Amino acid sequence: MPARSPDAAPARQRHVVLPGTSNLRDLGGYAGAGGRKVRWGRLYRSGAMPKLGAADWVWMRAQRIALVCDLRSAAERELAPTRWQGPEHSRHILADYDPALIYGRPFVPARPGAAVNDLHQGLYGLFVEILAPTFAELFAALLDGEAPVIFHCSAGQDRTGLAAGLLLDLLGVDRDTIYADYLLSTECRRFDNELDRLGVAAFADTNLVARFYTDAIRRNGMDAIKPPKLVDAEGTALLKHGFDAIEAQFGSVERYAEQRLKMDAGAIGRLRALYLEPDA
Repeated sequence: MPARSPDAAPARQRHVVLPGTSNLRDLGGYAGAGGRKVRWGRLYRSGAMPKLGAADWVWMRAQRIALVCDLRSAAERELAPTRWQGPEHSRHILADYDPALIYGRPFVPARPGAAVNDLHQGLYGLFVEILAPTFAELFAALLDGEAPVIFHCSAGQDRTGLAAGLLLDLLGVDRDTIYADYLLSTECRRFDNELDRLGVAAFADTNLVARFYTDAIRRNGMDAIKPPKLVDAEGTALLKHGFDAIEAQFGSVERYAEQRLKMDAGAIGRLRALYLEPDA
């Protein structure tokens, strides 16, 4: 069943549109456990940030961003580095995994009638595994009160979508709302702010990710990098495949958090105390 869309006004409110950003959104305002709303200005999701300029950095400093969690591989960071000029106290968490796990296979166009290719759809189960160490660092930092946070990948939709989904789920936000937030990515992306296309060509001989994009564009044209709709052939949000993988292996998101993210029995309560508004 397709996820319903968030109310238009909150959707506009949460999309932070700055000159150099892509898909930067505030997770505040969603109803969590006990009807308490997620706090505004604490939890941000985003695409890559290689093109931030003066106005963007003014915003970062004004928000006092304390933590930046980069879910990309080192090869992706080489192509589109974040040259941080935000608050000096900001801490950075960098994911560390083999980019070949994601980009080691040739790009294949979607089958007729499908919104995404099979490789894309199958990545969510992989992300559950390879990003667990980084997710563990992220949640440990959040439990220590390191916020506001921006967590991001390249597009701010798949890896970032799973991180946001886990966080919102543990805060008690319902799945339909989580999927609706996830699906906002397609309309909030600005691809030109995520990657330097000329830079990709320059790195094509030495960087696996650059070679993946270069080959995809050469074989399939610019449609190869057009933002997908993020739903499968049945219209179901691809993020559901990530939750399905977690629940098949661990039984629940809570068990995944306990076993793979090293969150103890009281961690969910502490997370909610920190990032949900107090009872009215």
